[in-house]
Amino acid sequence: NIAIPRFRAWNQSNNFTVEQNAQSLGVDGTDDITWVVTKGNHEYDQIIMGAEDKGNDVNIQIYNASAAQWGNLLEVSTDVLNSNSRAFDIAVEDLSGDALIVYENNSLADTVVSYRIWNGTRYSSLGTLVTGLSSGAIRWASLTPRKGSDDIMLLIHDNAGDLHAFPWNGTAFDTPSKNITLSTATGSNLVPHFAFAWEEASGQGLVVYAGGTNLNYRTYSPTPPYWSVEATIALGNALTATSLCSDPSSDYIGIIVQDGGNDVNARMWDGTQILASPPTEDIDT
Repeated sequence: NIAIPRFRAWNQSNNFTVEQNAQSLGVDGTDDITWVVTKGNHEYDQIIMGAEDKGNDVNIQIYNASAAQWGNLLEVSTDVLNSNSRAFDIAVEDLSGDALIVYENNSLADTVVSYRIWNGTRYSSLGTLVTGLSSGAIRWASLTPRKGSDDIMLLIHDNAGDLHAFPWNGTAFDTPSKNITLSTATGSNLVPHFAFAWEEASGQGLVVYAGGTNLNYRTYSPTPPYWSVEATIALGNALTATSLCSDPSSDYIGIIVQDGGNDVNARMWDGTQILASPPTEDIDT
């Protein structure tokens, strides 16, 4: 029954401050927090926080490290589909430091998703991305910035189980040339069973997502033909969670997935393929 985000600051002496309050999101018991995303900004000495609450709202606020206080509270959405899914995300462009904020702003099925830019001083006006996904409102959003550029990959997953990818080039979304519907039958829309990561050396990318009882994946390149055909690894159970981790100095990407049988599997991408002979599946999670 708390609608106020709590926080502590940490310093290089490994000390935490006492618990403090950020700005309130609304009414206790009505606007209680369900999801929080925080991203540090290396250019502006700021931290940007987004919070989704039980009132189906999304609020953004900015922590100014020099002043040690939160400000610039903006309620960007009052109508996400359901607070049990995180229908927003935030990513900071690596070169400019501008923050891209993407969010659902309509619980009804439509063909757009909303976004704004925070430039260190102010928010942009509302932008809309035409997705073409008319089957259901967006349940999940994920943004992955590319190191050494202002590129960001957006993945959105809707209420009908459709998964779509949109590259951001630092100014706009690269549509329609580079966007793709990855799948129209991923499985459950209640879990974030997808992830994207950039190859740090090449600047290409890898996306992994559910497909029935399989792990599906594709590669992305900034040059044509952009996306590879779908490839599949059988799991035997529906994929429920996915995490990717890029090696900072090569094209290797680590893959960890959990499935509906509470099994955890690990794989390794080497920039060309998923390597054979993975570790034995952990069946006791």
